[in-house]
Parts: sequence; structure tokens; C-alpha cells
Amino acid sequence: MPAEERRCPACGGEALKPLGEGRRTVVYEYVPAFFEKQVHVQEVLACACGRGVVTAPAPPKVVDKGEYGPGLLAHVVVSKCADAMPLHRLAQRMERGGVPMSRSTLTDLFHQSAQALLPLSSHLLQCIASAEVVWADETPLR
Repeated sequence: MPAEERRCPACGGEALKPLGEGRRTVVYEYVPAFFEKQVHVQEVLACACGRGVVTAPAPPKVVDKGEYGPGLLAHVVVSKCADAMPLHRLAQRMERGGVPMSRSTLTDLFHQSAQALLPLSSHLLQCIASAEVVWADETPLR
């Protein structure tokens, strides 16, 4: 509170003390997500003998030789599966966010993500098949 507003409304005094924690208000705000371009530099060292060169290992990737990180791949899968967003619309959003993207590239990324998650989905299906009772959506189907 500004200093000029710190006066008692009854007597005009300035000797005010806190009364409890204060009044809280909640405001929900939308902060748009953003894409980040990360540049990884691998150190290259040469030996003084002039015959040996050593290169630091590259950071691990979900897709070999891919230029998209695990967070972006997860975003593609969630947008397509959980949010039912068509890939052409997702490509437009990513373009607006500064990531050059085509629908065919997104399709490839989606399939590569599914391939990377295949061991997890196979294990999940085995767990479901071995259960005595399987709970599912209660929607009645014919």
C-alpha cells in the first residue's frame, strides 16, 4: 500500500500495524507457452602430438539424429491425442511460435514418438491382460 494511503480513516494517524495475513484475491491468467531453441556445443579437443582428436558426446535424443527434444515430442502427442488437435492446425501454431514445421514433419514426429513409447505401451497391455478385473469407461456401447 502506498505511504499516502497509510492513514487511519478515523483519526488520520499513521501508526498502523498489520492485522492478520491480509486479504487475498485470486486471479487466473493465461501465460502462453513458448518454444525454445537450444544449441548444444560439443567440445572438441586436439592432442599436442597432432594425431589425436576427442569430441565430447552429444546429449541423448529420443529420436536418433532428430532435432526435436522430448518436451516438443510430448507436446505433439498430447495435442494430437488428448486435445484432438489436427496436425495441420498444430503446425500453424508452432510456426507462429517460431518453429519451422510442416504437417508431414509432425506426422513423422508422432510416429517416431509412438515407436519410442512402444516398450511402455506393450508393458501396460501386459499388465492389463494379467489383471483379474479391468476397469474401463462406463459408457454403454452396443
